[in-house]
Amino acid sequence: METAQERLDLENAKNKNNKKSGQAQYVVFNIGEEEYGIEIEYTREIIKSAQITNVPNTDEHVVGVINLRGIIVPVVDLHSRFEIEEDSGDFEADEQRTITVEV
Repeated sequence: METAQERLDLENAKNKNNKKSGQAQYVVFNIGEEEYGIEIEYTREIIKSAQITNVPNTDEHVVGVINLRGIIVPVVDLHSRFEIEEDSGDFEADEQRTITVEV
């Protein structure tokens, strides 16, 4: 049986081979009318929106933090960060996701 670490190592090896051949895989998402992508190797995971705890005296783009299995992760509002007008009709709340990335 393959462990999670073995799967991760295999995926990392595939990603390195894809980069050498000029190919890359992306996680694609929408913000308003715009479409963006993040290379999959920088994507940690995609989760349903979690309870966000506000943190005082932070940058205006930082919504707060979430607890992701014991790790405190900052949450950045990309609508605000990229100065994209937020459309309340973008998605229903149960369709929204949080993409956690390595930076």
